[in-house]
Amino acid sequence: MQPVAGRQIELYATLRILVAFLGERDQFNWWDCSFLNAIGRKYVAIICPRSFLAAACNAATEAARSAHDSRIGKGRVFHLFRLPQTMEQKIHRKLFHNDVGHAQAWLTSKDTALQQLEQMAAKPDSTSVGPVLVGKSAALTLPATPGLLAGLYLDAFRTERRRMPYFITAY
Repeated sequence: MQPVAGRQIELYATLRILVAFLGERDQFNWWDCSFLNAIGRKYVAIICPRSFLAAACNAATEAARSAHDSRIGKGRVFHLFRLPQTMEQKIHRKLFHNDVGHAQAWLTSKDTALQQLEQMAAKPDSTSVGPVLVGKSAALTLPATPGLLAGLYLDAFRTERRRMPYFITAY
């Protein structure tokens, strides 16, 4: 797999924050947590004052990863919350260096987060439900992939049909 550009890592980090927030209990209830809402962020800020957004995102990511893994599985697959190790490391660095601190403004309401997701989204195929095979893992490095994922999640949230896009590794 070819390296992923910095702008693309920022898109994946942004997408992860938005989908993690929208999937939480208070929004669409895909996973049972509330780390990214205002109260959750305040609680996490008590423990991690300098990196509370990254810590809240990591906690919500764990809940989302578990939900995705239970539907998709863990072997030889990747999804928004379980990416290749090099991508995970870059997203982690971006979050902890607060390179996506502006994301807090998108977490004020479900509608605001959906609007931001809509700005990122490409038009998805809206016929599928559940785990959706997007392609091989090499597609994760393509410039259009974050927009495609944003479109799939946006349509899933709007139609209230759980859709979890994933990629397979090439043998």
